[in-house]
Amino acid sequence: MNYPDIYYLPEWLSLYARSDGEDYGYYTLQAINGTVIYPYVKRKAPYLVEDKQYYDIITPYGFNGPYIVECSNKGKLLQTFDTDFSVYCEQNDIIAEYVRFSPWLKNHEDFCRLYSIRDNKRTIAIDLTVADILADEIKSKRRNEIRKAQKEGVSISLDFHGKSTAEFYGLYQNTVNKNGIGSYYQFPYSFVQEHFSAIINKVFIANAEIDGRLISSSIFIHHGDNLHYHLSANDYSAVKYQGNSLLLYEVALWGKENGFKHLHLGGVGAADKSLMDFKMSFTHSDGFPFYVGTKVRNEGVYNALAKMHSDSKTNYFPVYRG
Repeated sequence: MNYPDIYYLPEWLSLYARSDGEDYGYYTLQAINGTVIYPYVKRKAPYLVEDKQYYDIITPYGFNGPYIVECSNKGKLLQTFDTDFSVYCEQNDIIAEYVRFSPWLKNHEDFCRLYSIRDNKRTIAIDLTVADILADEIKSKRRNEIRKAQKEGVSISLDFHGKSTAEFYGLYQNTVNKNGIGSYYQFPYSFVQEHFSAIINKVFIANAEIDGRLISSSIFIHHGDNLHYHLSANDYSAVKYQGNSLLLYEVALWGKENGFKHLHLGGVGAADKSLMDFKMSFTHSDGFPFYVGTKVRNEGVYNALAKMHSDSKTNYFPVYRG
């Protein structure tokens, strides 16, 4: 199978499903009109309906969702997918779906008629195909910070074997605690270590140091054309050295040298202006719109679960988890 991005790899799905303590599945439709792949995490509904356990599904950590690998007739393939997957959901007691579509693969465009789609935020990426990343992509303020870091003597090293995982994790925990980061981004140390055994040759740590002191550290993942800024940690007492700016620039250079087309810096909500400004300073593009999709496959059971959940928020999906 020609997987389009790391977020579609079975080993990625397995890694993050295990971290969530949930089951996972990989639906593949191979029809006369083409092929669709769809990784998902299967979650137990919080209540039984008539003493029966039902499930909803969500896409694994990252950006993915149903994706057309190949097709000869898109309209017929999508119709077949919707029909067949509805049967699959019925057979597996799946009542609802929550999909985080891939901003760069733009698979929401193919599936927008099958799901309720909404624009969630934007994701930012550095274009690695330009002739000169520093001159053509990075804005002047950030260029000055990169040069300052170089003059200060900040050094960047890439760890492809996970030898600096403990150092990264220590700095990451400090970052999580300082910023009050939610549980979605909090992971045990063993899980961070697992990246280097689960997705072999597709992950590395970039470290920024000054005088032997670790001031910035980030995990990057990659597959196909795409390089991703996955997890990041910084020593905020050393911000003046601009280690993170130099780190991202050096990784962008490595990505260009190794044939990647984009370095994805991740999504940004409108409320976090400082993070948005930081990421946008590495590119002259507007980034990629990020869409989520929802679909109820069993209205009767879904509504029954909603009635059992007295604190339901009407703008939350599925409503019984709000």
